[in-house]
This record gives sequence, C-alpha cells and structure tokens, in this order.
Amino acid sequence: MITQAVAATRSYFGDPPPLGMVTFIDRRKVKPTMVRGKETWGYTWIKAGFEYAGETKGGLMALRLRPEHMPPPDAAYGTQLQMF
Repeated sequence: MITQAVAATRSYFGDPPPLGMVTFIDRRKVKPTMVRGKETWGYTWIKAGFEYAGETKGGLMALRLRPEHMPPPDAAYGTQLQMF
C-alpha cells in the first residue's frame, strides 16, 4: 500500500524532490514489529524502500525514500483518467 501511495503521489505531483520523501514515526505511539526476534519500528516502510535517516529533536524516527528507489508514477486506484 505504501508503494502504491508513492506511485500515485508521483503521478499527481510529477517528479519527486531531489532528496526524496521523508516520513516520521513516533515510537511512543506505534507498536514495533518483531523481526527475527528484535523489535523493529517502521518495518513496512523499510520493506517499501525507505531507509533510516536519523532522529528529530523531539525523538521521532525519520525514514527517507530516495528518488532512485521510488516506483514509477501510476494513477491511484479508482481514479478516472483524463482523455485529453
């Protein structure tokens, strides 16, 4: 679903910013996923191609998706396309 959302965003807005997209995760409000016996936050984002980018001053985990790792643009499901 994350990859589809990125593709739809690219379809709507065009080329991504040179540094890519960033998302933030508040570890106090999100349950971790157990991956090989270790608590992992943002696992689905990492599976979608995002990589760890650091922490904010407020303690949020930052994940970034580089433009070269983004899926190609694709209209969102259920979107009516323009004919002309």
